Amino acid sequence: KKSLNTWQVENQWRWRVVAATIPELSPPKPVDAMHNGVILQVDCVYTAKSGDDSPLGIELDYNSTGLSSDTAPNEALNHVARFGDGALYGQEYFSLLKNDRNNVKNMTIPNLLPGHVYIFRTRIKYGDAYGPWSLWSDGIATRLRGAPRGMSPPHTIRPGVDASILQVQVDPPNIDGGDPIRGFLIRYRHVDTELMRSEWLSAGSFAVNSIITIHGLLPNHCQEELIKERHAYIFQAAAYNRLGLSEWSPPSEPIATACALHTLVHGRGAQRNFAHHHLHDENEKDPDLWAPARVFVTSAISLLHESHLSLHLGPIATVRDNKLQIWSHEFYGQPLRPPLYRCEAWFAHWSPPQISVAAEIIRAQPILANAPLQKELYHRVAIANRGDVPFVVKAKHAQRTGALALVIADDGRCGDSLDQYCVPGAERARGEGFAALDNPKQWSSIHIPIVLILKKDADEVFRLVDDSTYFSPASTTIDVSDEL
Repeated sequence: KKSLNTWQVENQWRWRVVAATIPELSPPKPVDAMHNGVILQVDCVYTAKSGDDSPLGIELDYNSTGLSSDTAPNEALNHVARFGDGALYGQEYFSLLKNDRNNVKNMTIPNLLPGHVYIFRTRIKYGDAYGPWSLWSDGIATRLRGAPRGMSPPHTIRPGVDASILQVQVDPPNIDGGDPIRGFLIRYRHVDTELMRSEWLSAGSFAVNSIITIHGLLPNHCQEELIKERHAYIFQAAAYNRLGLSEWSPPSEPIATACALHTLVHGRGAQRNFAHHHLHDENEKDPDLWAPARVFVTSAISLLHESHLSLHLGPIATVRDNKLQIWSHEFYGQPLRPPLYRCEAWFAHWSPPQISVAAEIIRAQPILANAPLQKELYHRVAIANRGDVPFVVKAKHAQRTGALALVIADDGRCGDSLDQYCVPGAERARGEGFAALDNPKQWSSIHIPIVLILKKDADEVFRLVDDSTYFSPASTTIDVSDEL
């Protein structure tokens, strides 16, 4: 025993005895596949002897037939297991913790080729001893490079400054599709589908690892230090790389906007916070490889934006401080640029006093707003003629369509002044709103500004609206989400 050779021989015999006691493992179970790896579930029932510091682990062996195809999986796998001619071969070693009593392990096998079918087998390695190989697992194909997959719902954050703003954070997808994630698309909608139209609205595209700010949401009304949380929103996110767009994530939990004494809501046409699409990398080694896919993704993202929000060629209306102002869409928000037209506006007695609106203004169809209105009004300001139905009916049609405000054009009954002769029961000079004598229950569900303007002012507003080169993306573009 003092001889090194004798010790080596005895040590070899010791591990031979240990190897005889190591059981055969059950075949590993494929759990999921990525473009360059798979996740396997391995059941290890073997534990090391107490006080033995020898390394304990699982050795994994894998083979591949090459590209996945319509070939019957069993035929391909039998060929590999029996002969291995021309097959890819690899081994990985995974160490186990001796104090871990959880026998079932999930193991990620990296550095595999995309679009290949792999089979796996395992055995226990304990010190210098090896157990018998398990049977081969079922085959699993790694994914081809493509669009990201596995989006989780965005995390919503209630802000403390502007009540018309909510912020969201987005986690990267579980699978990037073999290409780095270049950005996220965000869309949102109002939770109360009876109160507001439930169409999804695009918020734009945003960079990875950024806090995303969503503008243009309706704030809740503060009354005697209590918040009436009637306006809540849910959000969805989709990731994109140079190869495509992921599916939309599940919706986030609903979150209500904060209450506000006064806030300005920016609708379609008045928002200027769109991010660029982060699809280009100056350090790309093979730019020609990605060019066709990049063109497709860019056009697809543009279509999604255009069909929801980003195209706005009509004039912008601001409804605030008892005034209606019309701006050119090119110069809205720029300093030292005067509005195209400005006039007095009489707010309804039941309009939310804390909300002002800036958004593109278009005609209501039908113009009397005596029936459900067109979907293009979503997140815009509607202008409709007075008459045929009560004010509250027009307001309900506009709000249900998703308009942020309704401008009612007088039909001449008001003459040259907005007063009690215009709409009986209220006097604007005393700060009272029109329709004050209406039944409050009829107006209880109205949460957008409703204003009345004189006929002479309405004629000028209609002229500006009609003279603009108005383009309706909701009518002329397609929803490409299903195709993507």
